Amino acid sequence: MNKKLILMLMLFGAFAIACSPQVETVEEPIVAVKTDSEAEEVADDSEMVEVEEAVVEEAAEVEEEVVEEEVMEESEEIVYAVSAADSTVSWMGNKPVGNAHTGVIDIAEGALTLADGSLVAGSFVIDMTSIASTDGAPPRLTEHLNSDDFFGTATFPTASLVINSAESLGGDQYAVRGDLTIKEITNPIEFTATATEADGVVNATADIVFDRAMYDVQFGSGSFFQDLGDDLIADEIEITVELVAQK
Repeated sequence: MNKKLILMLMLFGAFAIACSPQVETVEEPIVAVKTDSEAEEVADDSEMVEVEEAVVEEAAEVEEEVVEEEVMEESEEIVYAVSAADSTVSWMGNKPVGNAHTGVIDIAEGALTLADGSLVAGSFVIDMTSIASTDGAPPRLTEHLNSDDFFGTATFPTASLVINSAESLGGDQYAVRGDLTIKEITNPIEFTATATEADGVVNATADIVFDRAMYDVQFGSGSFFQDLGDDLIADEIEITVELVAQK
């Protein structure tokens, strides 16, 4: 073979190599492959976490229900119906100078509410048409008390007292705040009461003083008239309430 031919072949081979496409080497990522035992262990751990979370959540719900039940049991309110036949209201009015008069009024109805044996609420209605003197005064006193000069019982046959709150003072005593309504006029009132419960029966007593002038009871009142002299009657009226209530 002559030299020209060999040279041409060498040039042709070099040209072919230069024109051929370059192939890049691609490195494949290394993938960590877990064994079957490792995969099962991960699954078991996940299930265990889920079970623990469910148990904790269920326990919290049960605890919350128990607490709610305990609160409900502790704060359970029981209403006792007042026995009109066994309950009494007595009253006393007086003159600054002169004799006092005493009497009674009937209870029409009422209720007392206790929670955990403590007084929390209540109310009662008084039959004002039953007002009467018990001190031997002539019948005209009772008639006068029923007239428009005093309580106007034909127009206003009832009065009422509603207990809004009762704060324990220790023992069986309570500081009571309520609303007293007479002649359809309502004013706030505060007084001390006692209340006890035994065998399903509640006994409650209270001495209450109210200003009759605040309820438009005008006769002989220095709040409405001047220079009454011996005819002046004190505005303060005292009542003693004794209630007996049962479930």
